[in-house]
Parts: sequence; structure tokens; C-alpha cells
Amino acid sequence: MPTQNARFISATALSLFTSSCGLQTPTMQSPLRPSPTSEVVLNIIYHVQEELACAVYAIKQHDRGRLENNKIIKDVPWLLETGAKAGVAKVTLTLTVDDKTTIAPSLSDTALYPNKITSFTHGGNIVSPQSFSLGIGVSGSAEANRKISTDYTFSIRDDLLNFKNSNFDIVEDCDENTGALKLPTTGAMISGDLRIADSFLGLLGYYTAQTQNNGANQPLGKALPPDTLQTDITFTLNGSGSVSPFWKLVPISPGSSTLPLLAASRNSIDEVLVTLGPNTPATATAHNITKANSGGAAVGSGGT
Repeated sequence: MPTQNARFISATALSLFTSSCGLQTPTMQSPLRPSPTSEVVLNIIYHVQEELACAVYAIKQHDRGRLENNKIIKDVPWLLETGAKAGVAKVTLTLTVDDKTTIAPSLSDTALYPNKITSFTHGGNIVSPQSFSLGIGVSGSAEANRKISTDYTFSIRDDLLNFKNSNFDIVEDCDENTGALKLPTTGAMISGDLRIADSFLGLLGYYTAQTQNNGANQPLGKALPPDTLQTDITFTLNGSGSVSPFWKLVPISPGSSTLPLLAASRNSIDEVLVTLGPNTPATATAHNITKANSGGAAVGSGGT
């Protein structure tokens, strides 16, 4: 009995100690992303920039325009604009982690009573054990949430179509037809294939559906060129674990509750919002409206 009590006390002490994770600011690291926070953000932004570069490269190749009054009018005229209304890509990156720990110790007090014996004239007796149990339990939880978010603005002409570094070349690494990176992306969640080009080319399908008219391309529809193109990508990863020790003792049984003695969980949410459009207040408004509805609240901004 002393050994069993000692085990129970040790388990409770361990639970109380480990539950402090809900009382501390969560780290952004995980088994999928063990690097320092600054490196995590940098890698994500470079990856998003590469996918965006491929996307606008493919849009440029697809946008052969239409003939109006002997002039070629592009379906996305602001894509290659210069000056005050030059095309831009607004990006909001939001990373959220939520840690929660719950501890729920419980005891069951059992009072035993004499067995009840039911006798039958034919067929013998039935012995029914009798007892009374009273369960007592308490629970407490701690939860900590951390969100980091920021805005980036890329010039389509300067920062995307002319983007190049030692690991990336837009002509060599991008598929001009699909806008996908030629090398497969092996990362997980937001570091994986975001299919940005697939989203934008899909949205432009109505404008770029073409027929031939004297050698010039004509759109099947008559809508005005799109003011903006937008994609919002969210990944949610949930993990949890619990410990439920149980002793069957008389009269006191620890851990008799249906709730686990200790439960811990971590929820991670990665979100990237991308808006393409001319560098005008209307583009900023469209981006900010979606950002507000999706829960991303930027704490800083940086233009490149």
C-alpha cells in the first residue's frame, strides 16, 4: 500500500509540473519546424516569393491579350505597369500556436456492505455483492496562445519577375504553363506546395479563354479585367495526448474519473494571404478586408 500511494503522489506531482506548459509563452518550434523563429519566417517568405514569381511568370505567358481598335489589350493590364499603379503582391503571413494542459485528479471512496443472498426453492442461491461509492474530482486547465503576423509588399516587376538568387532562377525553375516550381516541394504545411499559380490561373480562366480573330485573341466573355486576384491558404495541425492511471483499491481508489489525470494539446495554424493588383488603395482595401475576416492581424509591414 505505501508503494502504491507513493506512485500516486509522484504521478500527481509530475502532472502538476508538466502542466506549467500552459502557463508559459508557447514556442513556434515543432518536430516539423525545429529551426529558430527568425529562420522559420525567412524560409517561408522565400518560399512564398518563389511561388509568386512562378505564378506571375505563368500569368504573363498566358496573357496574350485581345485586339481592340487595332491595339492589344492585356487581360491583366496592371501586371507589368510601372509608376504609381505598378502591379504589387501583398502578402500577410500569420503563424499561431496554442498550448493547453488540463489536470483532473479524482478519488473514489467505496464502502462495502455484506453480500445479499437470494435463496430459491429450486436452483440454489445467488450472492450479490453490495457497496456504496462516492467519487470526488476536480479539474483545472491552463492555456497559452501566441500569434505572430506581418505584411509584405512585393513589386511584381522588380521583386517577382526579376527575382533571382543562388537557389532560384525564374526561367530555369518555373513551369511557364502551370506556374508550378519544377522541382517538387517536400516541405509540410505552409512550407509545402501552396499552389498559388494554380489558384490565380484558375481565376483568370474566364478572361483568358480565347478564340482566334484575324490572328488576334478574343475573350469569350466581355467582363472588364479583374481588379485583384486573391488566394488565402490555411493549415491547421492539432495534436494531443493524455495520461490516465487507475488503481482499484479499497476503500480509496485514485484516478477513478472518466477524465484523464493529465491531458495536453497543441494546435498550430499557418496562414498566408496573397493579393495581386495595382498599387492602389482599392487593392489594399481588398487585402485588408479578407485579412480581417480570416483573423490575420499584422503587427508590422515591410516592403521589398
